[in-house]
Amino acid sequence: MAQTVAELNDPESIPALADSLGTGFVLHRTLAAFGEAAAPAVVAVVTSPESTYDAVNEGLIALRFMVEDMATHPLSRATLESIRLAAEQHLISPGRPAGTGTTLRWAIDLAVALNDRKLRGIVALLASNPNEVMARGITDP
Repeated sequence: MAQTVAELNDPESIPALADSLGTGFVLHRTLAAFGEAAAPAVVAVVTSPESTYDAVNEGLIALRFMVEDMATHPLSRATLESIRLAAEQHLISPGRPAGTGTTLRWAIDLAVALNDRKLRGIVALLASNPNEVMARGITDP
């Protein structure tokens, strides 16, 4: 059903699509194509402690696609800041699911796309210091 709703390309469907993140890799590109209009709903999913890790992961991917498509669909400074904060949240928090780096990997991709100095510093630290990765509860090599 999510695929059918996604194919409608209707901005009114953004809240329902965002709430369906985590059900399969069909929604992140659709939400990303809405750009600025979908960003707050996706950020809300990504930053909510209630969201499943699959929803967070797909949301991080959607946000990365939004950032990568800014030449065509610009994002406001406020939206970019909320996306930056979402990326930072998952760069410094424990791995999801526990013991793995699944969410961290998507947060790294988003951080690199944002090209933010602070986020790139965190990514560089993670890349150069395995203890920093382990400090986030990630034990899966």
